[in-house]
Amino acid sequence: MYLQLKFGGKKNMRNGSSAAPHSPVAELEPAPVRAAAAPTSSRNTLAEARTQSSGVPRIKTYVAESVPHAMTLARCEMGEDAILIQTRRRENIDASKRFEVTFGIVPNTGPSPQRPKIADKPSSGETAADTTDADTEVARQLGSLRRELAALQTMLRQSAFGRPPALQDNPVASEAYDALLRNNIDADFASNLVCAIEPGAESPAEAVRGQLAAQIRTDSSIAREGKAVILMGPPACGKTTALIKLAVEYGLKLGNAVEIFSLTKGQTSVDRTLEAMTAILGVPCEALPDAAALESALARPRAEGTLVLVDANGYGSGASEDEMELASVLAFGENADVHLVLPATWQGVSIRQTVDRFEIFQPARLLFTMVDQAAVYGPLIQEAWRTGKPLSFIGSGTVGRTALRPADLGWIVARLFEAARETGGERD
Repeated sequence: MYLQLKFGGKKNMRNGSSAAPHSPVAELEPAPVRAAAAPTSSRNTLAEARTQSSGVPRIKTYVAESVPHAMTLARCEMGEDAILIQTRRRENIDASKRFEVTFGIVPNTGPSPQRPKIADKPSSGETAADTTDADTEVARQLGSLRRELAALQTMLRQSAFGRPPALQDNPVASEAYDALLRNNIDADFASNLVCAIEPGAESPAEAVRGQLAAQIRTDSSIAREGKAVILMGPPACGKTTALIKLAVEYGLKLGNAVEIFSLTKGQTSVDRTLEAMTAILGVPCEALPDAAALESALARPRAEGTLVLVDANGYGSGASEDEMELASVLAFGENADVHLVLPATWQGVSIRQTVDRFEIFQPARLLFTMVDQAAVYGPLIQEAWRTGKPLSFIGSGTVGRTALRPADLGWIVARLFEAARETGGERD
């Protein structure tokens, strides 16, 4: 069976060319050998369905009021093997159609017919290992190809052929455009920002800051309405360190009581690093094995002003039953304020994919760590603009010497132009 990759983007072509349907990730579909009619569905939340014959990958996209609701529909229609591929928040005033969620599944095809054994045939374990190695090599080569294409696109856009015509007689906007591209900001976003800069602006940095202020929000408030602060994110992204800094700065230093929970996904003990840090602070830390335990813990009565912090470990790896339950608990955000913690050192595409993967938990804000180690700063504002989520805090430094500051748009813009000058000097 031959497979082909179908890629989509928000804007793949310009200058009058028709745009492909937007999709932030690649969709895997069978090559069109034989047309198959998609089954109809009585559910009005089903936006799109692509179904092929048995044994062929299927992809379905649901439009629903929340990601957990879409997951429930997918499990009912597609079975327990349905895997969440991507989520996208829709700009729609209808609350029942706020999210567009895509799932995929490879149905069971039954046992394969027996074939005669061949002499010296490798074992099944060796075959699986060879297949895994081949897949890993393909993935590595695809990643390398994407990076090379991205570099070529950036070079083209910085050339005279790829620059917006409006920049020709506007040196301030032109300098701002180059700085944004050098920080790995999408060319369309950069173009929209700088084309609104009036000729004769005081400086590129101030002009960009003024444009961003109207499109990107910051919100460093903590424990609003008594809500618990939940930090989620990929492994080794700095969740635990950021949580401890929040406990010190917004709890202990202000004289507020602090409660810390560790959502351990089935484990009965707290992470050793978190346990050691909380012991030094003299703050209680309790392990919560699942979403039901978290819901019960957040509902406990406590003194007014108590700062409740939750470190979520192991979540975000896939659409498992545990993650569905946690998503349901966090769906309405009544008792929790979810911050998605992201390393600023990652490439923009990795950050984008991680944000989309964690959208199932509906994080309200973005918190970036390791900012002092980042080579570029574009992904910070790129994701805030793309998702519409405010930036909450910015972390820098290593364990033991960490600074966590409220997100400041002026500070980020200043770093943007400093990084642009450094990379520009290196290229020259």
